[in-house]
Amino acid sequence: MRLSVKEFEGKRFHFLDFGSGYHGRKNFRLWVNRQLVRHDEDGEPIIEFPVRDAQVLRTEKGSLVLKPSEGVTTFDLFVKCGYRGSASIEVLEPAPLVELDYVVYESPAGSLGVSVGKLVCVRGEKVKYRWERTGRLYGAPGEGISVVYADGRTEVLDGLLDGVEELEEALT
Repeated sequence: MRLSVKEFEGKRFHFLDFGSGYHGRKNFRLWVNRQLVRHDEDGEPIIEFPVRDAQVLRTEKGSLVLKPSEGVTTFDLFVKCGYRGSASIEVLEPAPLVELDYVVYESPAGSLGVSVGKLVCVRGEKVKYRWERTGRLYGAPGEGISVVYADGRTEVLDGLLDGVEELEEALT
């Protein structure tokens, strides 16, 4: 993701705005520690999720900051809704240290659908979550379970909400 930059008194501050709610309103702004910033081939500042050894912290004044933190991985989970539908995400394991929800309206007032995202910080290298979406899906699955790993790999078991263990037990 490309980072935005604010310059103030000769210092550069990198940030990301999450969400696009009613008439484009953002849900929250995440300030990014300069140690976590990378640069693309054009020299533009970027950050790629999941981010290893980084955690979101809230300052005394309420600002959200992504800072280095040993053993914690920050994931950006997102589920796109169907046409004129909605979506939901539920983290199954491990228990999140930080969980920040955001929405993306597919039209200015959300009448074409509302997609959801979640910024999640967990101890470890993966996060498992259950997702659902409604609306016109045009053949896409409406529910499932996904696992995202710290190296960026994603495993999806769509069309299933019971869980892998229950499916495995039923098939034996």
